[in-house]
Amino acid sequence: IMSTVFYYTALLLLALIINIAIAQVVQSSEHVENSVIASRILFSDSVKTVWEMVVAPGETFPYHTHKNDYFFYVIEGSTLEDLDVNGNRTGLFEVKPGDMLSFKIDGDKLVSNKLTAPISHSFRNIGTTTLRELVVEFHQSNQCNE
Repeated sequence: IMSTVFYYTALLLLALIINIAIAQVVQSSEHVENSVIASRILFSDSVKTVWEMVVAPGETFPYHTHKNDYFFYVIEGSTLEDLDVNGNRTGLFEVKPGDMLSFKIDGDKLVSNKLTAPISHSFRNIGTTTLRELVVEFHQSNQCNE
């Protein structure tokens, strides 16, 4: 029980730190509605949405479309298989605790310095550990810098 309390306390503290850092960089924005890109929303305002992503081994996160630039910070890593609308593999990658990737939308692709994925996709956790990450999605373009 203590480790669960510690995990959620650390998760909320990290979300607060991210929120403060982003608030200092971005002054104002118009809210843009978008697809469900992670497990649940922890915080949202007119500039960004902070999501928690949790995907157990063997689970597939549903097909979705990204409409905004975003980055994610990995709390617990795993091996992920990216899938297209037909369930065909479009990529395979491993994320580790402490990894952070930022993605910009470029046409119909999500582009980072490490990988490229389609903006519409699903993914399956093919690893042996539960994936846990924080996802920060920006409600205006050009806010996600590596």
